[in-house]
Amino acid sequence: MLTRESILQKGFAEIPVVISGIRRKHKFVVRVRHSMEGPYPILETSPRVPDRELANIANKFMLPVSNGKSTIFPEGTTAKDFVNLI
Repeated sequence: MLTRESILQKGFAEIPVVISGIRRKHKFVVRVRHSMEGPYPILETSPRVPDRELANIANKFMLPVSNGKSTIFPEGTTAKDFVNLI
């Protein structure tokens, strides 16, 4: 079972997503982004993953997610909430 801690420890995760009605596993890689409050982890994947799926993944694992075009944070959070995870 995938958890936020296991994803951060391994540095990547293969998470199933639905794109155009087809369920596939996509690889999400943990990267570090910098903000004014400090560095924070973010899951990055290919640009083909739609924003709706990114929002579901962000809320499920309580981690920010990016597809290169947009960055999605879990509901009610900002970058400063994830600074202490690194």
